[in-house]
Amino acid sequence: MGRLLKFCILVSFLCTTETSAHAGDLSNAASKLLAAEMHFDPKAMETEMCREYLEVSPVGDLDDRQRVLSFYDPKNKVEVTLASSIVDQGYIGSNPFLVEKLHYSFSMVTKKRDSVLIGSFYGKDDGEGVKICRAQYTVFHPHH
Repeated sequence: MGRLLKFCILVSFLCTTETSAHAGDLSNAASKLLAAEMHFDPKAMETEMCREYLEVSPVGDLDDRQRVLSFYDPKNKVEVTLASSIVDQGYIGSNPFLVEKLHYSFSMVTKKRDSVLIGSFYGKDDGEGVKICRAQYTVFHPHH
């Protein structure tokens, strides 16, 4: 009985370690995606997205992968800085999720605008690592 208990503990530890690695991988993928967005680099964004990527924009549009990538065409570039912090991360079944608070500062010609969003990212391992399959950006209202 003692060996069986030790074996079960070891197996649960190994499974937890793999699961934690996937959460870290999603966080890394989200960081790379957000950096590529800030630089309006759709080629770099593509490497972090599942083929079936879908995104709910801050205005509520449901955009597929191609539409998101076309929005970040370098000709549309504005100056953007981003500060982010993880709010929550974990799993839904075996798929990792990540929720981040995203504070954007935009500089457009003579105007500067700040915006705070909550970004929710859902990923899966596609055989080449964890990719982002779904993202949702929601306007954050600090007074609620």
